[in-house]
Amino acid sequence: MIKNLVLCFVFLSTLIISYSVIANARAVSVEGDKFEYEISWLGITAGYGSIESSIITVEDGRRVIYIKARGDSTGMLSVICKIRDYMESYIDMEKQYSLKCVKDFKEGFYKKKETTRFNQEKHEAYVNEKTIEILPEAKDPFACLYYIRAQKLVVGETLIFNAYDNRKNHVLRVKVLKKETIKIGQNIYKTILIEPVLEGLSLEGVLEAGDRKIKVWLTDDERKIPVKVQMKITFGSIVIELIDSELP
Repeated sequence: MIKNLVLCFVFLSTLIISYSVIANARAVSVEGDKFEYEISWLGITAGYGSIESSIITVEDGRRVIYIKARGDSTGMLSVICKIRDYMESYIDMEKQYSLKCVKDFKEGFYKKKETTRFNQEKHEAYVNEKTIEILPEAKDPFACLYYIRAQKLVVGETLIFNAYDNRKNHVLRVKVLKKETIKIGQNIYKTILIEPVLEGLSLEGVLEAGDRKIKVWLTDDERKIPVKVQMKITFGSIVIELIDSELP
């Protein structure tokens, strides 16, 4: 029931923000970025998550954005269901689409280790020995995060995105609601609030009976750093807040 709390920032705030066509996009500096988050449920700290990014060069000389994320449960949640989750994403820097995604989840008795490789020319993804048809220029959750940070968001507009995760393609609608100043701890952020609506997305555990709406606060600047995510679930809400960041 509480399985997916720790990395819900990863699988809610990034899965919901994928693009089939990137219009008016601009490059975003990701070299050396590191974001750390606190995840809480019913006002109690449930765990911590982090997202780091860098630029690497692979064997064929291609420049690749390398993103990794980790989530760990803490406190009483670890007693009930110890969570140690890890994920990697490799994104073609020039073409801006996914090349590979690695998942290594340990959540109580549940374990999942999976690598997805993308063949963008054939519009196929390979997971273990299974071949899955994907949308053109498909993007995994972290490729989604890179793209949302490259977009110009206009209040009142609704954006329609394509996303790929868990062996499925999804169509998602994201409403750009308003600009808002929020306080997290001692920090004040000028943000832009978006509300993704998860259409046709299969969620698990506590997320299954939620209202399918997520609120995401991004800094209202060129970096568009996710500083807060909130989602209603069966019991209460999950809240993810930025607690530390390292920028080049």
